[in-house]
Amino acid sequence: MIAIDLTFTNDIKIANGDLDIGYSDNQHVEHILEANPGQYYQYPDVGYGVRKRLNGSIDIATEKKLIKQAIENDNYTMPSDGININPSTGKFDIGKYVRKS
Repeated sequence: MIAIDLTFTNDIKIANGDLDIGYSDNQHVEHILEANPGQYYQYPDVGYGVRKRLNGSIDIATEKKLIKQAIENDNYTMPSDGININPSTGKFDIGKYVRKS
């Protein structure tokens, strides 16, 4: 099942004079990774806090586990081996995730 919601980048998008609605799974996952745990008061387990987590020394296995857990807390599934972290650049790729129905 693909989520459909308002779409935006740094601001809400307008299309044809109305709020733009489209596939939103990518932006939901991005928001999960950007949000710090506890930032969504109704769902305190949702969030990874990527800006804080990847700015210091990291244990790759632990970070993969935390990313997977953060994404699965918002009703997505993904394999652990789909997460690639490059500690020298602080960049990562989460690969393929699927929304649970």
